[in-house]
Amino acid sequence: MGSMQRPRPPSPALPDDLLRKVLALCDHETLVRCAAGSRLLCRCMLDDPAFLRRRRAQGYAPSLLLGIFHHASDGAGPRVRFAEAPTPAVIPRAPIGSFVSGNADLLTSFDEPLACRGGLVLLRRGKMTRYRTVELCVCEPMTGRRRFLPPPDPHDQSIAILTAQDAGGRFELLAAGLRVFTSHQHITSQLFTSPGPFPYMKHDVLALHADDGRAELINGPDAVRSDIVLLATTADGRRLSLLVVDERLISMLVLLKESGNWERHATVVRDGILAPPRWIRLDFFGQRSGTVFIGTDDLPGRLLLNLETKEVAHMPAEQLPWRCCLYEMDLLSLATALLKYPST
Repeated sequence: MGSMQRPRPPSPALPDDLLRKVLALCDHETLVRCAAGSRLLCRCMLDDPAFLRRRRAQGYAPSLLLGIFHHASDGAGPRVRFAEAPTPAVIPRAPIGSFVSGNADLLTSFDEPLACRGGLVLLRRGKMTRYRTVELCVCEPMTGRRRFLPPPDPHDQSIAILTAQDAGGRFELLAAGLRVFTSHQHITSQLFTSPGPFPYMKHDVLALHADDGRAELINGPDAVRSDIVLLATTADGRRLSLLVVDERLISMLVLLKESGNWERHATVVRDGILAPPRWIRLDFFGQRSGTVFIGTDDLPGRLLLNLETKEVAHMPAEQLPWRCCLYEMDLLSLATALLKYPST
């Protein structure tokens, strides 16, 4: 008779602190893939908020861009829709599909998305006028949660959503009578452009500190030859940056807090589909994925340029109207959502 082989005992689990040391060696994109594939690793990261704070400075992760929420004006079906971005399908899309199918009434009755940040989407119903209030709803598509909010002041023409840095699901809204272009930490900023000494343009930034309501005028870089610019942030969300397009390059200039100077941190050569003489404009920037949404004068749809990989993808016109919001996750919201979604 042949001898029966005893089953091997299960391998002992690694301590969480050792797991985090291993994860600390991964680049940001690999870390996102680990979180998307393991509830154990999600829980391990959430148990140490300091680990998540350190990882914010490790670069962009292209797969954190899942798609866009946008307003649909064709009159057929929901007025708020989701279009998947042509990025690596690392993060499961099933939770978003469940949210869209299970909230058809909400997405049909609300008019448009106002903002997306940290896995949250802010929806608006009604127009902001002096005689009519609007309704707001904050949704978390990856978990299916939604919360209706009190209407803002009728004079508030723009609303930004700010997420807490260390607690999943917490958020704040900033409503103001100005157009918000970008936000980092608890500061929202607007870009002002004026003519400078020929052939340069002068770009200054008005920053509003949401914590204390303090306004600050930040001098922009001195030598910018282009009026094609867009406010952005660094990967850790702590420093303002400026994306600038010239004849040869797409550059990121970063504001140095110590000196107040702007320093060039990243450049992408304009070749291939981005090459001159094609005119391009910078429409949106994904703060977590490092994706620049680019419009052109002769190509339908938008181009998606990732500053981390330098790769360019194309999104068809019918999937990317003007009134849209980029839907991204961050490590905190991703890990929290994947632990709550039952099929992951």
